[in-house]
Amino acid sequence: MLFWISLAWAATPEDLSEAVPEALGQLETCASYGCTPKEAAEAAWVVALNTYLSNGVADGTLAATVRELDPELFASFPDVLQSTATEPAAWTPRPGEHQDAVAQAPEAAPNLEPRVDPPARNRAPMFTVSVLSEDGYPIPTAVVRFVDEQDNHRVNTETGRWVGSVRYFSNGAVAYFDKDDTIEVEAFAPGYGYSRTAVTLQKKRNNKLVLTLHPHDLVVPPDAPKFATDAKTACHKWIEASRRYSLDPSDEHGSRVRSAQKRTSRFARDWLDSGGGEEALHLCLMTADIAYCE
Repeated sequence: MLFWISLAWAATPEDLSEAVPEALGQLETCASYGCTPKEAAEAAWVVALNTYLSNGVADGTLAATVRELDPELFASFPDVLQSTATEPAAWTPRPGEHQDAVAQAPEAAPNLEPRVDPPARNRAPMFTVSVLSEDGYPIPTAVVRFVDEQDNHRVNTETGRWVGSVRYFSNGAVAYFDKDDTIEVEAFAPGYGYSRTAVTLQKKRNNKLVLTLHPHDLVVPPDAPKFATDAKTACHKWIEASRRYSLDPSDEHGSRVRSAQKRTSRFARDWLDSGGGEEALHLCLMTADIAYCE
């Protein structure tokens, strides 16, 4: 593993900052001489994440570069950084393509001193959450959320997994997953049910959690208020928009998902206030957050 990506998984934001100069150098090499998709994705990930955490600026080009080359690594970004992804850098290598940067490098390449990975104890443990259907298939539209963070994390559309090492809070704090932590995990997907599970991490690294969601259609009683039927109609539009986005993750389809989701959350909140019970609460939590719904 490259030095700078090793530092990116280290225990503090300061370690991430230390990784940036080498990552920037790697990006320059990719743009000038070419590089492998793995090198480009990891370098873009480090720079984009550090820029967001340090300055509050989301670099849509770098985010899109990571999305293009490594969807699973892209899924570890904060939700707001994922949502700003635009078009990948023009030099972005195609996935599966190997561009031999060494063969094209200038003859007088700089004589870099060898770097050593930081000790394993300084790296934060990874946490993998897999969201599957009842027959064991990945749910491409699933979302993972941690109760103490309340940031939506879309799973990888092919594997149904979210992989990360940290949670990012609205006050700027960062919490790394660690052994013996008890984490409350929410999982949901349009057209499926809502799940909240508490899990205690058992390992120092590579903790894994598998969650199963079951198909679910809203049950609206005949005497329910109009808010309930409006919520169900809006929910069906949200489900369809999400399905289209999973097939074509374009900005246009992403915008339609967000619009349908917000509309659904408003009706769900109104339904909840008028006595909608658990059905209304779960729909609200799937389309908004705990602060809005509870």
